Amino acid sequence: MKILDILIEPLVKLWEIKDEIPEKVDVIVGIGTGLKSDGSCSPQSEANTKRCVEFYKKGISWRWKIIFTSGNSWGGPREADAMADFAIELGVPKENIIVEADSKNTRENAIETQAIVVKKSGTENPWKNILVVAYRIHARKVRDCFKKVFEDPHLKDSFKIYIAKARADHDSKIPQKRLRSKARFFFWELLSYALFKLKGWV
Repeated sequence: MKILDILIEPLVKLWEIKDEIPEKVDVIVGIGTGLKSDGSCSPQSEANTKRCVEFYKKGISWRWKIIFTSGNSWGGPREADAMADFAIELGVPKENIIVEADSKNTRENAIETQAIVVKKSGTENPWKNILVVAYRIHARKVRDCFKKVFEDPHLKDSFKIYIAKARADHDSKIPQKRLRSKARFFFWELLSYALFKLKGWV
């Protein structure tokens, strides 16, 4: 798989989207992307968390909040919980972290995050600008799912979604098979994106 990972990198670069990072946002959102066997963050979830914390410490979120979103679809520990624990280790106060650990896929990440944003922001001082951090190969689907949910013209509230990518190596010992190599994740993501497109989710 390592050779295939090297050969596939040009295709991955074509698939990747560009970072869209504004000077200020209302809230930072980190997307869970797998766990290790011991329930700690996979390299991808860890990289996403680190980038969220980096933005947090730079003060890009003037409300000083991070939402970590993702449960899992296989039972056991939840990705958002592991990411929150890691962010606390990196110096983010627990009270500035919001955990959404019920969603099972990227579309549900967007739907559940939107529900939190609407509930937390209220009507007088709404959260309008959202920076979402995702693993580089996953970022296109994340962007399109979140824009579909948040930027729906039929919604009463309007939002603006920005995307930042995180980079990470793959671990062949990760329980989730799609995360064990770059090539495996890339091909899985292409199929997943096509399915989401067919369902009208992106």
